[in-house]
Amino acid sequence: MTSFGPAYVALYDMLYSDKPYEAEAARLADLIRAESPDARRVVDYGTGTGRYAQLLSAHGFEVVGVEPNPHMLALARARDTTAQFLPLAERDQVEGSDVVCALFDVVSYMTDNSTLLDFLRWAHSRLPFHGLLIFDCWYGPAVQTQGPERRWKEVTQKDRHLLRLTSPEHRRDDCTVLIRHRVLSWERDRVLGDFTEEHLLRYFFAHELRLLLENAGFALSTLGTLQAPTTPPTVGNWSTLVTAHRR
Repeated sequence: MTSFGPAYVALYDMLYSDKPYEAEAARLADLIRAESPDARRVVDYGTGTGRYAQLLSAHGFEVVGVEPNPHMLALARARDTTAQFLPLAERDQVEGSDVVCALFDVVSYMTDNSTLLDFLRWAHSRLPFHGLLIFDCWYGPAVQTQGPERRWKEVTQKDRHLLRLTSPEHRRDDCTVLIRHRVLSWERDRVLGDFTEEHLLRYFFAHELRLLLENAGFALSTLGTLQAPTTPPTVGNWSTLVTAHRR
């Protein structure tokens, strides 16, 4: 299964150019200051191309981004920011942090418990008592109620065009969705690319999130959304924002 290959990564920031990163980062900064007023150091785990890390750094935090994908890591390191970026293999260079974040479906890509618990236990090892963990993930009640659908997205920047066609396969027994993306890009009358990727994502329910967090030494604080971090999600919210504290 190919996920976030070099061709997809090269188009990633264009594909999500409409994502309201600035507003989301501002809400995250507010949430961090409300939950952990003295927090200075933030780890952005699965930082991708580094946009959240760049913005949280601009909000005054000392940010380290950790990223397993070398193509995304290169783009993150090219950003104009004081944030630092490390490959996953060097994550233990982070000696400590006040906050660990994993944003934009990073946890939903952890489709087996061993990978998720490895992340949670690593976060636990880097946080002080009552340190803050924030991540978002697909919300089970919403996914099962709404059901994944075929979708398409078109983005235009100057003369360049991008079209992504999405076909999902809902694997209910595993609480996962296999997403097949066909991505086409062109400029005027010249085709630049046409390729396919598969992405497997997992959705979660509140009781299993609580169990997994407790297993790793965390206490669940709130389930909300990125738009309203302290308001419980509903079946209308595909994604939930999880806030927990280290015990």
